[in-house]
Amino acid sequence: MEQNELEDYASGDDGFIQLARKRYAIAAGYWSDIYEVPRADSRFFAGEQWPAATLTARRLHNRPCDVENRLEVFVNQIVNDSRRALPATGIKASDGGTPEMAELIARRFRQIEYETDASVAYAATAKQQIVGGVAYLRLGTEYKPGTFLQRLTLKACANPFAVYPDPSAKEPDLSDADYCFEETWMREGEYKREFGDTGAALASMDNDKTGWTKPGMIRVCDYYWRKPIKVTLVESPDMEVIGPDGEVQVMPGKIKEIPGEMSDDVELPEGFQRRVETRYKVYHSVIDGWEEKRKTELIDERIPIFNVFGSVFQVEDKLKLTGLIRNAISSQITVNLNEAIIKERIQMMPLSPWLMAAGQQEGYEKMYQEANTAPMALMLYNATTNATGSAVLPPPQRQPYDAQIGELMAAKAAAVDSMKATMGMFDASLGARSNEVSGKAIDARRAEADSTNFHFVANQMTARRSIGRAMLRMMDRIERGVKKWTVRKAEGDESEVIDIPEGLPPIGGDRYDVIVTAGPASESQRSQTFDAMVEMARVYPELAKIGGDILFESLDTTWGTKIAERLRKTLPPELQDGDGQQQQLPPQVMEAMKAMEQQQQQLQAALQETMQKLESKQIEAESRVRVAEVNADARRDTTIIDALKDMMSEQARQFEQMLRQSPQLVTGPGALDESLEPEYTANQV
Repeated sequence: MEQNELEDYASGDDGFIQLARKRYAIAAGYWSDIYEVPRADSRFFAGEQWPAATLTARRLHNRPCDVENRLEVFVNQIVNDSRRALPATGIKASDGGTPEMAELIARRFRQIEYETDASVAYAATAKQQIVGGVAYLRLGTEYKPGTFLQRLTLKACANPFAVYPDPSAKEPDLSDADYCFEETWMREGEYKREFGDTGAALASMDNDKTGWTKPGMIRVCDYYWRKPIKVTLVESPDMEVIGPDGEVQVMPGKIKEIPGEMSDDVELPEGFQRRVETRYKVYHSVIDGWEEKRKTELIDERIPIFNVFGSVFQVEDKLKLTGLIRNAISSQITVNLNEAIIKERIQMMPLSPWLMAAGQQEGYEKMYQEANTAPMALMLYNATTNATGSAVLPPPQRQPYDAQIGELMAAKAAAVDSMKATMGMFDASLGARSNEVSGKAIDARRAEADSTNFHFVANQMTARRSIGRAMLRMMDRIERGVKKWTVRKAEGDESEVIDIPEGLPPIGGDRYDVIVTAGPASESQRSQTFDAMVEMARVYPELAKIGGDILFESLDTTWGTKIAERLRKTLPPELQDGDGQQQQLPPQVMEAMKAMEQQQQQLQAALQETMQKLESKQIEAESRVRVAEVNADARRDTTIIDALKDMMSEQARQFEQMLRQSPQLVTGPGALDESLEPEYTANQV
């Protein structure tokens, strides 16, 4: 990152805009070359499938130039598979986390995705990724209507070719990017409604040579950038203390965070250690090339733009991004050309010329002209002409015309097969009938197609994991202190509100991590489970008698639940749960169970009395240990303070002289006077 430049430019708006424009030029120049192929592929998929020169020549002579887009069915196959089997985001407990809280956070994730229509964003990026190989998602926050509470939002970047991340980012998910631009061209009227009718951009439109304006339009960028913050971590050593029982106990050292970068000339007491760590503050600025129109401090440490790439290949210092259709474009062009020729030849079949002697059509010219466009009951001709005298001439005949449609259809089919081979999509995987006749062979073909294109799903999972980690950090900020959560068990389930008894425990840091798995969505899983149970019931009919209620309950529908309730009432007593079991038990068993329950209550009372006695003794022991700990802390703090006092008193004169000569030794170029934990106000996102 251009840290020196960022600090130099921080003194004024002009410097800030200068750096932003410099960064934009670098990023746009780098990514524009990379986007050249994905942009061309996207336009080809959208229908621009004829070369410009060929299209102009054919239209000039009214020749067919239709598009038979065979690529769309292949793209939709993968896109719809990804929609039906969206990667699922899960949470796992790490250091200090609990499995119960991890499951609760995962349920909260599902609710957030439901509230923000995240599935729509994922589906949009899936098509962009598979067609062109480039897509982006934007994670942000917004206020809930009528409140000051914030919630997370996830949107797809509508034009992925207008997003320019930091070219120096090295991580696959761009998590180390220091800046990113999302470009929009605004019409002059739209710009005035958004930012007012004054400004340097409007004044410079007529004579601008920077490229940030064009007639009637102004470039406006969402400029995301981050500022590094140096923090010094100081850790005190472990200390041994003697407890009330005479045993040696180890008091672990503590870590203190000090804003700024502590100079190496500042000596710490023996046993202390330190290191400098870099944190980040992220900002979102709206700029027009001359001014910063808006600025907002974000609540995460990474740029909130997430990439979803297709096929990625590094060529020297540049990325090569492609989608599914790149290698099938030439075959699609062949399909279009063959289809155009077939149509053209079919149109020419009734237009074959008449073969006749000169003068045979004299007087019947209109009849022969309309013979190509209208049915004729009869055709007249001159059997004799002035040139032939009385000699009778044979009737006119059309020249035979062979359209050779069969050869063209074969060439077209060969081009389609070539498209399938280049994309790894075969008839069996598309649901069409092919040489595979057995179910095992069809499944093998489908698995082959899935494996060939699994890198698209894998890259989606990488993006989902990065988004999930960012959401985890942001949730730890915006939902701190809440007492209730709205959660969702699975995709098709209804939401429910649950209590968090002691407020939301910390979920950031290393307590929890995000896992992403690929598989069928919840509704698809229910359908598959129902089908599997029906198939098992055919093989083992008794399963329907003992598990029919579970079978219909898995449908998760109103009528399925009612059938399950009725079937549950018909189960034998030994298979019924809850109150139904107790009602069917014999009286002798009921009396025995009642006696056991009374005995259990007596045991619980005795256990509670014993626990109260143990608790009082434990409190007394803990009090002694706590007093010892306080004394140990006091002795340790006194030792540290005395050592630092002695050191500072002995070197006071030398140290003050050193500060006057070189003040940067203490403050340092990265030292900051701002708080490490900023207070977020209502205008911050």
